[in-house]
Amino acid sequence: MLRAVRHSLSDFAVALGLLVLCLVWLGRPLFGGQALLPVELLQQMRPWQEKPPLWWDPILWDAVGYFAPSRKLLRESVTAGHLPLWNPYELCGTPFLANIQSAVLYPLGFAFWLWPPEVAFGVNALLHLFLAGVFTHLWLRAEQVSRWGAVLGAVVFAFGGWR
Repeated sequence: MLRAVRHSLSDFAVALGLLVLCLVWLGRPLFGGQALLPVELLQQMRPWQEKPPLWWDPILWDAVGYFAPSRKLLRESVTAGHLPLWNPYELCGTPFLANIQSAVLYPLGFAFWLWPPEVAFGVNALLHLFLAGVFTHLWLRAEQVSRWGAVLGAVVFAFGGWR
């Protein structure tokens, strides 16, 4: 019994530590008034600049060119009191609720229902990083990895990036 309490307190301490790391990591988007979006890409596009872009990353462009306007439409629709079924701004209109990229009913995307996109992107990232770290830690502990090994694995998985 005492061992189970110690393990749960240890897991709680790790989760709290991961939450603090996430808050520090995402401090500027969450508390500094900055959006977690590569908006500097817009300055390289017409009509703001006549020359070709200095650098281009199509994966980053998706965040500004598709996901930010899509999440804004989601927020506006929910705030107006209806579920967004249709996106009238894409092509001549496309399904919105049925589009997997819109992520209207994605359970972890509730932040986009509650906050404007410039805030919700940071909250969404916080939620994903935190859950990735916590569940990695719990999984590694279930696999009999040492306490510090599980902590290291959780931090590396949550904050390691994909590149």
